[in-house]
Amino acid sequence: SSAGTVLLQNRDSLLPLDPNAHNITILVVGGEANYPTYGGHGSGGVQAPWLHKPGDGIRRAAGIAPGHDGDVECNERGLCVHVYLGNNGDGNYSTLAQYASEAHVTILLTATNSGEGKDRVSLSLGRRANRTDVPDQYESIRVAAAHCADTVVNIVTTGAVLTPWRTLPGVKAITTMF
Repeated sequence: SSAGTVLLQNRDSLLPLDPNAHNITILVVGGEANYPTYGGHGSGGVQAPWLHKPGDGIRRAAGIAPGHDGDVECNERGLCVHVYLGNNGDGNYSTLAQYASEAHVTILLTATNSGEGKDRVSLSLGRRANRTDVPDQYESIRVAAAHCADTVVNIVTTGAVLTPWRTLPGVKAITTMF
């Protein structure tokens, strides 16, 4: 996936993260950690024969076997990965705030989606397709960046995306995949 990733912002040279780091915690946030967006709907739809979960990929890169979401798993050097899928859209971001304040780096996995008969309603990272059962991605970025000084936002998008949050002090890096 790194070959298809575009680096849009990298303040303080936060990226690439060091897989040999010691005694740090990386928080991975968002449903994209387990259910990644990889194609649109209709003629843009893709049925992948296999799919790598980004949360598991980050664990593997840190030398940690894929585990259970919600658990903080560490390697022998104290490099820990915590995968948190996010709230259920209820507007309560207190758990995200707590986890982000405990992490050294927070990676938010965000996405937009569209296809035939399901166009995007805006160019922002709000709720996906007006779904109320998933957290507002913009608010998740705002909360994470307020509580973790080294926040990375990864965007999987089908087109242009507005990034008014890019100047928040905690948002150090932004990557995108098309």
